[in-house]
Amino acid sequence: MKNKNDLVKEWFQKADNDILSIENNLMAEKIPTDVVCFHAQQAVEKYLKGYLIYYNIEFEFVHNLIYLNNLAIKHDNEFEKLKEISKKLNEYAVIPRYPYFYTPTLEEAKEAYKMALKVKEFVLSKVKL
Repeated sequence: MKNKNDLVKEWFQKADNDILSIENNLMAEKIPTDVVCFHAQQAVEKYLKGYLIYYNIEFEFVHNLIYLNNLAIKHDNEFEKLKEISKKLNEYAVIPRYPYFYTPTLEEAKEAYKMALKVKEFVLSKVKL
């Protein structure tokens, strides 16, 4: 069995891969904004789950950022700062993955990327590996 810190590092590495995917897509000639937004949601989900694991906070394995952030808030009220980000990015867990839903604009995709980076910085400031 892996120790907790190794498991947290693996969650953060997976989140970093989502960030890398965003960066690669934003440099493309034709930018898939739905994919960028989806990976922003995925990165935040993984950073939050890594945080929760680090502090031994049990959670259901869901894709709901609001739920995950609310668990973090119960442990550290400063996560209130991420409430709006969690709400906005939560929309990208499912909606952009299917053709009959809304396609985010380039501006929305870039904003989703910025939000994911903000969550990354915030979570990493709370975890000492």
